[in-house]
Amino acid sequence: LQAHDYIARFILLGFILAVNGFFAASEVALLTVRDSRLRHLAEDGLAGAKTALALLAQPEKLLSVTQIGVTLASLGLGWAGEDTLYALLMSVFHLALTPATGGLIRAISFVLAFIVMTYCHVVIGEVVPKNLAIDKADRLAVVVAPALMVFYKLMSAFVSVVEGSARAITGAVGVEARHRGGGHSAE
Repeated sequence: LQAHDYIARFILLGFILAVNGFFAASEVALLTVRDSRLRHLAEDGLAGAKTALALLAQPEKLLSVTQIGVTLASLGLGWAGEDTLYALLMSVFHLALTPATGGLIRAISFVLAFIVMTYCHVVIGEVVPKNLAIDKADRLAVVVAPALMVFYKLMSAFVSVVEGSARAITGAVGVEARHRGGGHSAE
């Protein structure tokens, strides 16, 4: 790969990490925001608050939408990230690559790429966005809800399959599906 190829791939990886972080933070923000705060914001005419309340009224839909987004981003990150880092490490070690060292260098490069991608995914794509979402749940919930609703509309057929499958599997193991309100009660 050329230098510009690596730059393009790292930009892609940054974008995928941001998408993963968006979905991870969205889920946490919407599940931790107080319903009373969202109702107040909705009464003030904030459209994002109304959308957030609509999503929270159907928590199974919310969880399916955010999980599909996180999973797609995670798969993309694994696909693009490990290959990019592996190629970069192999180019760094290319002078030491001989028939005797080739297998070991390939194994080390693969393990290092896997570790770096896992670290970036967990820290940048999950933990930091979730910590921010907990701290700024009400602000974030009203901003992300409209985007989640657009994503839901684009993925509605797949979301329906995921929701139906989840209901069937949880029912088969003896868990009843029931409506659960999001956030906190007035108490």
